[in-house]
Amino acid sequence: MKWEIAIVFIIASIAASAQRTQTVRGKILDLQTGMPVSGAAVSLQNDEKHAVSGDDGTFVLENIPAGRRSFVVRHAGYERQELPNISVDAGRDNRLEVLLEPAVFLMNEVVIESAKPKNRPTNEMASVSARSFSVEETERYAGSLGDPSRMVTNYAGAVSAGDQRNDIIIRGNSPMGVLWRLEGLSIPNPNHFGAVGTSGGPVGMLNNNLLKTSDFYTGAFPSEFGNALAGAFDVRMREGSVEKYRFVGQIGFNGFELGAEGPISKKRKASFLVNYRYSTLAVFNALKIDMGLGQAIPQYQDISFKLSLGESKRGEWSLFGIGGTSYIELLDENDENSSWSYGFTGQNTYFGSDLAVVGLSNRRILSDNTTLETKLSYQMQQTRTKIDTFAMSRESSPQYRSRLGENKYVLSSKFKTRINPRNTFAGGLTFNLRQPQLDDYIHTPAGTVTLRNSRILASDLEAFVEYRARLSRRLNLYAGLHYARLFFNGTGALEPRFGINYRLNDRDEFNFGYGLHSQQQSFLFYLLELKRPDGTVEMTNRNLGFSKSHHFVVGYDRRLNDNLRLKLEAYYQHLFHIPVTATDSTYSILNAGDNFYIPEVHRLENKGSGRNYGVELTFEQFFSGNYYYLLTASLFESKYRGMDNIERNTAFNGNFSLNALFGYEWKITDHLRLVSNIRGVWNGSKRYIPIDLNASGIAGQTVYLKAESYRNRHEDYLKIDLRAGIKLYQGKVTHEFAMDLQNLTGNKNILMQSYDKSRGIIKDEYQSGFYPMALYRILF
Repeated sequence: MKWEIAIVFIIASIAASAQRTQTVRGKILDLQTGMPVSGAAVSLQNDEKHAVSGDDGTFVLENIPAGRRSFVVRHAGYERQELPNISVDAGRDNRLEVLLEPAVFLMNEVVIESAKPKNRPTNEMASVSARSFSVEETERYAGSLGDPSRMVTNYAGAVSAGDQRNDIIIRGNSPMGVLWRLEGLSIPNPNHFGAVGTSGGPVGMLNNNLLKTSDFYTGAFPSEFGNALAGAFDVRMREGSVEKYRFVGQIGFNGFELGAEGPISKKRKASFLVNYRYSTLAVFNALKIDMGLGQAIPQYQDISFKLSLGESKRGEWSLFGIGGTSYIELLDENDENSSWSYGFTGQNTYFGSDLAVVGLSNRRILSDNTTLETKLSYQMQQTRTKIDTFAMSRESSPQYRSRLGENKYVLSSKFKTRINPRNTFAGGLTFNLRQPQLDDYIHTPAGTVTLRNSRILASDLEAFVEYRARLSRRLNLYAGLHYARLFFNGTGALEPRFGINYRLNDRDEFNFGYGLHSQQQSFLFYLLELKRPDGTVEMTNRNLGFSKSHHFVVGYDRRLNDNLRLKLEAYYQHLFHIPVTATDSTYSILNAGDNFYIPEVHRLENKGSGRNYGVELTFEQFFSGNYYYLLTASLFESKYRGMDNIERNTAFNGNFSLNALFGYEWKITDHLRLVSNIRGVWNGSKRYIPIDLNASGIAGQTVYLKAESYRNRHEDYLKIDLRAGIKLYQGKVTHEFAMDLQNLTGNKNILMQSYDKSRGIIKDEYQSGFYPMALYRILF
């Protein structure tokens, strides 16, 4: 025990000598227009320290003690805004971006000052099924591992598709229906090892060290969002420090990281922000440290950056981007008794992926109430796959080769104006020029069969208009329209959106939202080729139309006190024009999208349908008094109809999801905090198609009992995650140490079943067992 006492003494001694105060900077913006707000008073709660925002909306608060601090922002023409329990760290650019909502004053109306409810989305056009999330939540929630996708599975309506990947199932929808946006632009799958057309992967590429408060949507989202059926992430990057050069170093689940930020020009308030990561497991493997993965070492690296180029006569300019590459080998021939193959039993799989997104943004203030934001972007996504099979002799032979990708060029413009404090109008246009490059083929005893060999140029257009009316402080109305057109085959969709929010009083609010949402198919389907007997080639899915879905949501939100919230939402979704095929009457594209590949099916037709409905409960204690908790429950059904018009469960119909999250922080000294968080999950598992063992043995490959598709679920998913750590402020440096204990009880949750043809058995493949992961971060 002597050495433990010594460690505590050393830490306490360092904390006692730590620098006592920090500087907090920020910018006050109008929620409706994004314009700077001058004259706003920013004060440290329960303290005399305060500052007033200047003409450019910026403010500086000096001599703020490190640790958790709460701030209040007031302005005569705006609703009061509270910023509770902000972590003020040494070595970090402690910058706040505050969005103030204009106050509406009507004659004969009694106005009671109240703070904006916590976790409301930053997008004022959102009426239902939306909330904001902070970077800190991605760090402190057990099981999140700094990944926004994993973090949002704590919210009602969002369920993880599996431990190995971060795909999320929103209200029973396929993960393929999730939209990712970065800095207001739709982007490809931002995950390492992410297949074209999917939305998830094992490791996220969006670095939370560079993000700021962003929004997450689970249904009936505003008309600005298109080409998605399930939900949307609207992720924003923060700006770099304009005063000092700052650095971050980190070792954890997501990799070895180095980051830097600082001023480019203090006069123009221009700054840079950049971060690079490299696979932790790849580093350990290079150092000959065995992590028990055999040769299946995930190798990846990525870079994220943002250059805020400051203001000029032509507006505010910024350049941003993310890029990454990944590669893994799953060699089943090296382990005859492999317990994990992800369905790739009897074959060697070599898989790699690449992603690059670069964007240039210009924001111009046209008048006191009007802004115009224009963006140019280049985006590239590519996957490389090689599969070899082997017989009992363990000699491999080539089976499948592919290189699938797309280059995309984007021009986007958004116009927003505040007619008056009660009425806001916005509209926008996005033009995408695509260059799909799809090459894949299979080897058969009869020779090589080309599936695709496509090089085309295609384009599509998205446009939207939306309007929000604040009829009173109690009643808000929203209306919008989204239009999409795919010029490649002449298909399109016109989608109305509508929402209403009614505040019965300062505590109770009722919400309603409706939206027609559509999604074009991946070019993997459009360009799938079939060779006719006469030697000509047919694109069997070229004329596929958009998948569509009506979303209806009704909600009730009750503020039990300033930090305690109860929320109920019920929803119904009717999906139609869903691609199905007569060659397999049980098939629907609604069941795909949570794997390393998307099944390729010919002769799809928009004749399928589906429906999702359920109710969700959220009981949330926001961070206050050193603790917080989040309890969510979802009961739902997810059904589909294939070409045979028989209603079945979808693969993602788990029926229920229960989450419980609790966190506490102990303040040891002013500059030493102990933090802990525990999370418990109980979900209904995914459904599956049983394997026909006898037929598989005869055929020498997996044969499924299609008549029993998705009738049964795997055993319920149970998992407990624990996170504990310390945060230490030492002068101008902040140290963070944390330990994540994934699946604390080691529960064996089934991932899938696979047919092992070498042994002639069906085996269960399990998700992650008990897995400890450490993190260290230094900010200076």
